[in-house]
Amino acid sequence: MLFRSLARIATFVSDRVRDQLKDRKSASELAIHLASQRRQFDSCVVFFCSSAGEYEQAKPLIKRIAKDPTVLCYVIFFSVSGAVFAKARNEKINWILAPSDDVFEWGTIFAALRPSIVYIVRHELWPAFLWTASQWSKIVTINAVVPSLLGRQAEWKESLNLFTKAWLLRFVDFVCVVSQTDKDFFNRHLGLSEEKVFITRSEEHTSE
Repeated sequence: MLFRSLARIATFVSDRVRDQLKDRKSASELAIHLASQRRQFDSCVVFFCSSAGEYEQAKPLIKRIAKDPTVLCYVIFFSVSGAVFAKARNEKINWILAPSDDVFEWGTIFAALRPSIVYIVRHELWPAFLWTASQWSKIVTINAVVPSLLGRQAEWKESLNLFTKAWLLRFVDFVCVVSQTDKDFFNRHLGLSEEKVFITRSEEHTSE
């Protein structure tokens, strides 16, 4: 795949890129193990976290859901830093590193995990991931916020970013924000309905 070819080239240039890729397995390598774990539970809940910071935000909800012995709770990290953080603190969670944003890769992972709900923490809006997840479960974005660059970019670039974000959020069932300002942004600037955006804390939402 083009992504993998470019990634291999990038590793010769960037130590940071090399660190991000070295422990990342393909979906086919993960599938058998994931499916084996999934068979032991009645349902599955997936969290998609960019890195350690997003994982920390989701921890109260993860711990709450993980108390149910019938539910498999899985965390998918984009950044290796999230995995390093979890390992260093001996976090007792199930996790994997995200594959490339490819419908076949994600399709393999979701077919193995068969989640009933997917939580996206803050801003991990990948098109192939979102489309594939929407075929399997409800999708909820938690701790969503107004982009830090809003109003600080060229008008054409901001319009493009808002259009793209609005299009990606069409795959999401609910968006949970932490303030009225954030809710107003998603309603007015991104065109989401009042019924789709909630002011809440991430730990208030469960898999039910």
